[in-house]
Amino acid sequence: MRTATKRLTVLAIAAVCMTGSMAPAFAQVRRPASPPKPKPRTFELRGYLTAGLEQTEAPKTFDAVLGKESLWLIGGGGEIVLAKRWILRGQFAQFSDTGTRVFVDTDDTVFPLDIPLKATVRALEYSAAYRFVLGRPRPPRFQPSRWAAYAGGGRSHYELIERSNDETARAKGTGWHLLGGVEMTPHKWVLVAVEVQRTWTEDILTSGAAAALDESELGGPRLAGRVGFRF
Repeated sequence: MRTATKRLTVLAIAAVCMTGSMAPAFAQVRRPASPPKPKPRTFELRGYLTAGLEQTEAPKTFDAVLGKESLWLIGGGGEIVLAKRWILRGQFAQFSDTGTRVFVDTDDTVFPLDIPLKATVRALEYSAAYRFVLGRPRPPRFQPSRWAAYAGGGRSHYELIERSNDETARAKGTGWHLLGGVEMTPHKWVLVAVEVQRTWTEDILTSGAAAALDESELGGPRLAGRVGFRF
């Protein structure tokens, strides 16, 4: 009897030990480790095309030579968005049209000379802006918000090129600008925006009709639209 009792006791202890050793294995099967969460992106790259109508600061000069006081600046640029809040941008835009050389007398009377003149205005701009996210978050497959507003400023580099009778004259200078706009994301890869900008430059136009009409600055208020792609 004692021998049988000892054998039963040993078997019971062995069964308990086997059950305890198997429990962690079952626990591992029933509770798989959760996959690591992907880290959110801290920056966003964008490229875009832009077209803007700028009311020039030299309206009498451009009206005399080209017959217009507003310039369509068309171009493109790229920007990086940091932490969905800060925008760093570089942009280039250009206007070009053909008019005529003029003569301005002492009474500011303009006389067209019927000598073709092609005028080109180039604007290279660097900006920094702060972005305000508007609205509630969208579904996970889209970006956090469809609407956002932004405001900022930066440096502007303007150049005026005049070509007539195989002669070329250039005038360039720098300035600064303020800007603000609203952007919308109709698709997770596409954005559209409308913005206003005001640019002030140093004295760039120092000769010719501009000097006679006492106008020296380029730049001015601008209303522009943008269409871009997000990467």
